[in-house]
Amino acid sequence: MAFPVTSSTLTEMQITDALVEAEAGILQCMAAEFCNDIVPALKGGTSAMEVTPVTRIDAEKRARLVKEFLCAYACKECAIADIIDAVA
Repeated sequence: MAFPVTSSTLTEMQITDALVEAEAGILQCMAAEFCNDIVPALKGGTSAMEVTPVTRIDAEKRARLVKEFLCAYACKECAIADIIDAVA
C-alpha cells in the first residue's frame, strides 16, 4: 500500500488513493485466479498455479467459489456506494 492507513495523517485524496489501490489489488487477485487457474482447468488443461493437474470437478468447485466471492464483492461494493451516497 502506498500510504499508511491512519486517518489522522492522510489527506482525503490519500485516503481515496489507498482505497482505490486496495480495490485494484483485490480485483487483480480475482482475475489471476480466474484467468490463470480456473479457466485453463475447465478447458482440460493444467492450472498455472498447480503442480499437479486440476480435474474438471475441482475446477468447477473453484468456479463456484469464485462466483460466491464475486457475489460477496458486489454486495460490498453496493454497501460502499450506499455509504458514499449517505455522506455526499
